[in-house]
Amino acid sequence: MLTVPIVIAYTGEMILYQNGPLNDILSHLTGLRIEAQFLYKQEIALTTIGFMEIWNWTPFSFIIMMAGLASLPKEPQEAAQILGANKWRIFWEVQLPLLRPVIMLALILRFLESMAEFPKTWGLLQGGPGSATETIPVYIFINAWQFFDLSYAAVLSYLVLFMMMGIVLSAIWLLRREKKSLDAMYESKPEEA
Repeated sequence: MLTVPIVIAYTGEMILYQNGPLNDILSHLTGLRIEAQFLYKQEIALTTIGFMEIWNWTPFSFIIMMAGLASLPKEPQEAAQILGANKWRIFWEVQLPLLRPVIMLALILRFLESMAEFPKTWGLLQGGPGSATETIPVYIFINAWQFFDLSYAAVLSYLVLFMMMGIVLSAIWLLRREKKSLDAMYESKPEEA
């Protein structure tokens, strides 16, 4: 997770190369000679980079989820155990709803990072083959530094910034609304006799 992105790109290229170890492993498992071109076929190049991104950042998401799971209040879980719920039902009906804000935070962070993904895509394929892996940051880079259309690239950058701000602010608004509903649920007073 803390490895420099360009190193991950080159490591991925070595693993995914046509005569690389992934094809050898797949060949041994299937008994057929597989020479898949994970990086150089337009149809699967972006999917391959997506899998590299997932491989790179999944530990971060799991750390956030584990921290959120460890910080959950114990009282609702104990109450569910007393009422006879098994562990699976406690997870689905108690822990998962309480984890929603943490899940939303992890999704927001992953979204922000994935929208800014440039080094691996550029280091591996520079937007190729063709324009198959031209993500938004790569497209902005190409327009700014290869076509020297700096004004267009700046406008695109601002549009992406405003779009990301809108999505993040919407997610924060949803988190606050969720927190208010959870707080109201836990602070409800019993009726007076």
